[in-house]
Amino acid sequence: MKFRRTSTLVATAAAVALVVPASIPMRAQAQPIDGQPGDRAAIGLGNMFYPFSPAPGLQASFPHLALIDQVNRTGQRTPEVWLSFAQGPDAVTNTVPSGVLVSRDGGATYTDRRDDSGVETLAMMRRSNGEYIAPKFIPEWTDRGPAVITKVSADRGATWQERRAVVTPPPGKTFASTGFDRGIRVHKNIMELPDGRLIVGAYGKFTEDQRWSAMLITSTDGGSSWSVWGVINGDNSVGASEPSFSRTVDGRLIAVLRGSPESAGLMQAYSSDDGRTWTAPTRLQAPTPTVSGAVEPSVVLQPNGQLVLAYGRPGNHALVSASGNGDDWGNYQLLQNNVPPRNAEPTWGSSANMTMVPLDGNRSLVAGDTCAPWGCQPYNETYAIWARQIDAVGPGTGKLDLTTMLAEGRARITADVLTDPLFPQTSAAGAVDGSSDKHAAARIRPGSSVVVELDQVYRLNKLGLLMAPGVKQSANIQLSTDGRAWGKPEVKLRDRVDSALAYTEIQPTEAKFIKIGPDGNAPLDAVTELEAYAADTDTFENDPVNAPPRGWVRNSLAQVVDTAPQTGTPRTAGFGSRRALRLLDFATDDIATAQRAFPARQQVSIDYQMMGVNRQTGTIVTVKGTDASGRSVDAYHFLIDPISREIRQYDGRAWNSLGQLPAPINPNVWAAVQITADTAGGTLKIGDTSFTTRPPTGAPTALNALAFSSAGTAPKGSSFYFDNVRIR
Repeated sequence: MKFRRTSTLVATAAAVALVVPASIPMRAQAQPIDGQPGDRAAIGLGNMFYPFSPAPGLQASFPHLALIDQVNRTGQRTPEVWLSFAQGPDAVTNTVPSGVLVSRDGGATYTDRRDDSGVETLAMMRRSNGEYIAPKFIPEWTDRGPAVITKVSADRGATWQERRAVVTPPPGKTFASTGFDRGIRVHKNIMELPDGRLIVGAYGKFTEDQRWSAMLITSTDGGSSWSVWGVINGDNSVGASEPSFSRTVDGRLIAVLRGSPESAGLMQAYSSDDGRTWTAPTRLQAPTPTVSGAVEPSVVLQPNGQLVLAYGRPGNHALVSASGNGDDWGNYQLLQNNVPPRNAEPTWGSSANMTMVPLDGNRSLVAGDTCAPWGCQPYNETYAIWARQIDAVGPGTGKLDLTTMLAEGRARITADVLTDPLFPQTSAAGAVDGSSDKHAAARIRPGSSVVVELDQVYRLNKLGLLMAPGVKQSANIQLSTDGRAWGKPEVKLRDRVDSALAYTEIQPTEAKFIKIGPDGNAPLDAVTELEAYAADTDTFENDPVNAPPRGWVRNSLAQVVDTAPQTGTPRTAGFGSRRALRLLDFATDDIATAQRAFPARQQVSIDYQMMGVNRQTGTIVTVKGTDASGRSVDAYHFLIDPISREIRQYDGRAWNSLGQLPAPINPNVWAAVQITADTAGGTLKIGDTSFTTRPPTGAPTALNALAFSSAGTAPKGSSFYFDNVRIR
């Protein structure tokens, strides 16, 4: 947010635009589409929702998010998300307090109104001493220069006090009292270094320089004093403001800046000494022109190592660096755009102020506004704060949902944990809670290990581990089927200083137990986050939501989802997990379908979980293959009707009954399905009931694909969920 002259607005009928709806229904695909590859990074967007949408005439702009890890009564991580926004004019003289909303359920609902706190959440965190701290955007001006107002709370945000401290400029510099009112703005992002030092983004103007400066300011005493820690555009050869900074995977700091003039576009710079010195800012390289003239960036390193960038003007946009180092920006996504296509001023629509926090391993929550005080007349002064999740995932489609597995009691973690009364999230559950915060971890006694017991034996082929972040650590990871006989270390991490999960692909290995232990080099102080991936299994936990499943082809009306219709009690979309593949057939001219290829073989074993929500029609499962000439054939074509209980197989001419289930498959209940087949025959098993198949159709000589689909083109109204699809 920067104070500007109000733009002149000329409203016409064509200029008035509607806000992007909270959600856009999925559409039938005229042509089936393939999912993104599963061996590389991908991105998806959750549906838009509105944490705050007041009546016309009530202002709400320039949102800022802060996330603070908490746990619920059962010890499971349930983050607080604080949201503040401006309710008055974009001017330094604005005296209207910020609106403040608090979510106690990880950013889903915002029911706690805290305008009375006077807090602004653009640079808010919880320190290692348990204190909440939040410096305010606009300082006071004193005869010694700008004084930062810092809000602090010792009781988890219930009450707040203020600390005021003049900012000490760099040697030989003074903050300008003219040309930049009050000399400095405290901007977004705050970080606590291992020694307790706080660093915060800021920007301002020095009397000795011609251009604005982006910088970090620092405090070693919780906001009782502040000084400039490092100027990002140090030689002032380019102007910069509105910095957002984050760790990179390789441990540096990256800062993304608003260039000055705006035609300079977004810029980025790096620091290898925690922000004291910086490389010269360079123009951010991206495969989209939207970074030109962009403002108010927000950058976040997710626990999975995906570096996510949000920015705006016009509209709101996102990019991802798959390397986690900001050297390969891609996977562009449009987040929101309500700028009229004709007769629009550049500042209409969203103010472009972006804010973002990491929710868990592969999700971030981003928020913006629909218009700013200087550009909301075309929308008849109708303001709103919107939010949505960005799903930036790395390679791999077999990720296990260890968080839900542990919460439901299907997994167990054994560790000698050093608890902390200030941070209940420092627990065994912290090892799989989705947070990379150093306090949301299993912090263990020196020389001890962490053992994770899974709910069953899996063939694991990839492991991710984040030890204590920011300090040198070493560890070995071993696997076992029984928790007694341990194999050689599958993963050896030596003398690493990590900021995100480090991933290692391994030979597929049967395991029910995972042990993370010291190796005798650098210590193993904590397991901050662990991820495990199963071979030959699609769990959909690492697939972007609202998108076709990765690695699946010819998808139509098929999406990975993390929500399902509620049945009176909260539930997840997946089978004991957060996500699943959904086939939703609402079209009379299309079939909901998704197809998964596998290496050609003469015998295959397939098992998965299936749940019907709307079951007006049954669901079809097909095992495809090729004949002697290489022609594709539907070798096994089964119709499962959960209502009539009838199980049928198509022989190329007609449907033939294989028998009936002993009872209907109830709606919203998962059923296990297993297919064992070769080129001559096979068995279909649903729950505890087995059916002998008829001979395959088309004289297959090899089997090579699995397909799920709805029951025909004309029938509609069915909704089926599939999970844990394993092909061997």
